[in-house]
Amino acid sequence: MIDIKLDPLTWDLATVDSDLVVARDEDETVQHIRQRLLTFLDEWFLDRSVGVPWLQKILEKQVETTTVETLLQHCIRTSPGVTALTSFGLSEGTGERAIRCDFTVTI
Repeated sequence: MIDIKLDPLTWDLATVDSDLVVARDEDETVQHIRQRLLTFLDEWFLDRSVGVPWLQKILEKQVETTTVETLLQHCIRTSPGVTALTSFGLSEGTGERAIRCDFTVTI
């Protein structure tokens, strides 16, 4: 599979000397994981089953942390190029509705 590389900060198309760059190997897998985590379930009109159920199951009041962990771990594990999820940590932001997800995968 060939993917056009996206700039990790701006999500614009990555270019070198005005030419598009292709994402390969680890960069491609990292880009897939990030895209999957940032896509809301039912967002993509071509396949409504793609994405994380942020609105349906995660961004509700009093959601169990284990539920959020399970959903995010599944998203990461099933990303193309990932062979194993070797570490996973989820922490809540202070003073706001935010979470931080740190993980390591084997590619």
